Amino acid sequence: MTTPLKAVALPKTLWHYTDAAGLIGILKNAAKSPTTPGAPAAKAPTGASGDTDTSVDEEASAAPGGPVDEQPANGTGTTSPPATVTAPDPREYHPVLWASAAQFLNDHRELVHGLEMVKKYIENVLTSKTSILNAAKVTNLAAKKKFLRKICTTIDEIIDKKYDFFLHCYTISFSEKPDMLSQWRAYGSGVGGFSIGFDPSRFPRSDNSAVHQAGLGLHKVQYKRSEFDGDLEWAAKLMVEQEVFSLKARSGQYQAHTTVQALAFIAASVKHVGFKEEEEWRFVEPGFFDLPEFRSNPAGLVPYRELHLDAEAVTGVWVGPGPNQYENYIAVKSLLSRFGYGSTLANVHRSETPFR
Repeated sequence: MTTPLKAVALPKTLWHYTDAAGLIGILKNAAKSPTTPGAPAAKAPTGASGDTDTSVDEEASAAPGGPVDEQPANGTGTTSPPATVTAPDPREYHPVLWASAAQFLNDHRELVHGLEMVKKYIENVLTSKTSILNAAKVTNLAAKKKFLRKICTTIDEIIDKKYDFFLHCYTISFSEKPDMLSQWRAYGSGVGGFSIGFDPSRFPRSDNSAVHQAGLGLHKVQYKRSEFDGDLEWAAKLMVEQEVFSLKARSGQYQAHTTVQALAFIAASVKHVGFKEEEEWRFVEPGFFDLPEFRSNPAGLVPYRELHLDAEAVTGVWVGPGPNQYENYIAVKSLLSRFGYGSTLANVHRSETPFR
């Protein structure tokens, strides 16, 4: 039988790469508790390791502390004095990250690479004479084989973009490295990027609970070419064992969808070995419980979900290379002070990567 997964050891700090607009959008969030679902976030995408979309929507409302329209007094024809506007307490601010739907990542292969490996494993189970399907106690064998084939067909439809259903799997990318040339090139065209440090212990569902081991929360990306092992192998084997030794065979599109959905949470943290230098981690967020938000990018619509953290989750900032690196360095320290992240000021650094 499948052995339990090993505990996930979180690093001390994880770094999220973005541009100047993304930096502001992540850190300038006020008004509601960080733990309150649906708290408003500034209208700027966060960016993510390997995600090159950093377009920004303009905010429609006036900033806090802006001008106040004069209001008529009660029937006198005169105007009342402007209302007093108090700037928000810096302690009210907290970071908000945007988790993008995995089906809508810039590179579609980032999700399907792991699912392809699951499909190959199931196909091997179906064809091998020594697989678990040949165990003496397996009942309803034909029906169980049919359902496993249905899972393979469902994965094929996802790969070929013929699947009509939404996978409720959202991700945010991080790196163990705060100063990477490839990421500076991806954000701000290499002339204005930032990496924001976060304390992984502050993230939800990242505590080696059953939910965490099912693929949600923070996970280190597994880089693979074709070898099938680790968390994804564990999940696929467990799924097959449960199906084979169940009293009743499952069937139908809905049950195939929920099975692939569960596998997608773990597959979302598997990438091709060619990306290994990124040393990436991913936060995987489910989407069953409330409604998503939407943003636009050059390709169209992208569903996303907001992840609210407390201010203490932010631990530092690195300023990327570029002709205005000094100015960005001074400005980001001012921004951190303005929005209540003063404890991070001792951990603001400039990249040593040469600018060309």
